[in-house]
Amino acid sequence: FLQPEMMYIQRGAETIVTVGTTTTSKLMFNYLEFPMLFKVKYPDYVLKPYAFIGPNIGILVAASFEQTQSSSTTIVERDIRSTSENFNFSLDLGIGAEDPILDQVDGQFSIKYSHGLTDVTTTSDNWKNTGWAILAGAKYRL
Repeated sequence: FLQPEMMYIQRGAETIVTVGTTTTSKLMFNYLEFPMLFKVKYPDYVLKPYAFIGPNIGILVAASFEQTQSSSTTIVERDIRSTSENFNFSLDLGIGAEDPILDQVDGQFSIKYSHGLTDVTTTSDNWKNTGWAILAGAKYRL
């Protein structure tokens, strides 16, 4: 079956360079994401395993760059939204399981990998978002 979702997620990168002093650079991209997952369940078990795959569309909410030195002094901090793409397209896939906790409540746990398909910058660099997510929660049946 088809499972639409919506989530707020922060993606980014961090580099640390030491030449005399240590300089740390951070890129942060905040997205409102809308995965549309095709989910296959195996309902014959008490613990119900499932697998899923599907496209994910992310809308950029904020993008920033920060650079600090070993003295913890911020030397550069700026908004980089003007050099970032407004949308991110990726492919999500993963596995998980549901387990009944109460009459109307199932506990859920899943592991998801997201592979970026589009460049997240408008510059000549070619950066793509990839990442792992571990999700845990409860699902209420109506």
